[in-house]
Amino acid sequence: MRRLSAFAVLVGSVMVVVPATAGQTSTPSPSVQTTSQQTPAPSRVFQPVSTENALPRAPGLPTPTANVKLDLIITDTYTGTPVKKTVSMLIMNGSSGMIRTANRLATGSNVGLNVDAAATIYQGGLITVRVTFEYTPAQAPSIINPQNREQADAIRAQQAERGLSPTSQPAELHESLSVVLQDGKPLLVSQSADPTTDRKVTVEVMATILK
Repeated sequence: MRRLSAFAVLVGSVMVVVPATAGQTSTPSPSVQTTSQQTPAPSRVFQPVSTENALPRAPGLPTPTANVKLDLIITDTYTGTPVKKTVSMLIMNGSSGMIRTANRLATGSNVGLNVDAAATIYQGGLITVRVTFEYTPAQAPSIINPQNREQADAIRAQQAERGLSPTSQPAELHESLSVVLQDGKPLLVSQSADPTTDRKVTVEVMATILK
């Protein structure tokens, strides 16, 4: 009987302990966190950059292979009557060109017209042009006709009033400038005066895009 009583007590103890173990819920230590419970670091979000306040870009070249026709028109009043000299050249966009014209007259005076130019096309039909030229006109004509001496004297008198003489050599003109032109529209870029006479020289430049 004593053994049966001990066995009964042991069985009762097991029956009591087993249910208690099965119903127990394990509580993880507050100091230990599993990987799934950790708060992920906030990811970096890239916001699109606003271009409203960005610096404007330089205007692009709409037709990089286009040609530009440059016309340089010089109007000179050295002889008393306005005389026009026109020099034209064809330049590739973004490039440059030059023209050299020189001669020595029978009177011994040198004449010449040398032009260097460069052109670049921008959007909106605008063209930047850089022009450098040297212009030396011929000596003022002196008509001396023994059969019409009165006319010759009148011409000499007119030249004297303008500060000229039969041997006067016109002043040379040297200019270098950079301007912005509109396609096909001429622009008066300079107006100079002779330092010794009332001679005036005006210069117009026109650039035309050849498409």
